[in-house]
Amino acid sequence: MGRAKGIRISSDKQYVTEGGTTLHNALVYVGLAYLVFVIYGSLVPLEFHARSWDSAWQAFMAIPYLDLGIGSRADWVANILLFIPLAFIWLGILWHPSSMVMRLLASFAILLLAVALDVGIEFTQLFFPPRTVSLNDIIAETIGGCTGIVLWWIYGEKLLRWLSRWTSAKGNTGLPEHLLQLYLFRLFAYNLLPLDLTLSPVEIYHKWREGRVILIP
Repeated sequence: MGRAKGIRISSDKQYVTEGGTTLHNALVYVGLAYLVFVIYGSLVPLEFHARSWDSAWQAFMAIPYLDLGIGSRADWVANILLFIPLAFIWLGILWHPSSMVMRLLASFAILLLAVALDVGIEFTQLFFPPRTVSLNDIIAETIGGCTGIVLWWIYGEKLLRWLSRWTSAKGNTGLPEHLLQLYLFRLFAYNLLPLDLTLSPVEIYHKWREGRVILIP
C-alpha cells in the first residue's frame, strides 16, 4: 500500500504525521478513555450489592431474551452505538497497514474482545441490581462491535489521513479555538440523546400533538 500525502508509516508501523507526532499514541489514549467510559457507563449508578458467585452464575446462565417494545428501542440503539467507536478505535490501534494477515487477525481479536467485554459487563451488572441484564444487550453490543470493525476497514485509513492533514493545518491554532471545537462536538452529541429514534408516521403524529416535535430550537 502506498504512502498517502501528509502521513507516513514509521519502522514500528505507527502512523506518523509530517510533523513527527504519532497518531497511534493518540488512538491508544482515546481508546483507553473510551473503554473506561463504556465500563463506567454500563455500571452506573454504581450501587453494588454483594451476592455469591454461585448465585450470580446461575442467574447469568438463565439470562433472558426480552421482547422489547417501542419504549426500549432507545436502549437497543444506544447499546449498538456504544460499541461501534470502541471496536473502531481499538482496531485502529492494532491495525497493520502492510500486512493483510495481521489486519485479519487484529479484526478477529477485536471481535472476540468485544464479545468478551460485553459478556463480562452483563455478568458484572448482576452485582448492580438497578441494571437490566439480558441477551438483548449482548446481541446489540456485538452488532456494534462488528459494525465498528467494518467501518474501520472502510474508513479507518481515510480518517487517519484526514487527521494528519487536520493536525498539520491546525498546528498553530490557539487553545480557545480547540476548546470551541470540542464544545460544539459535545453539544451536538448531547442533543442526540437519548437516541430515541422515531420511524413511524403515527408516532411522529402523536409526538407532534403532545408538543414533543420541536422544529425551531
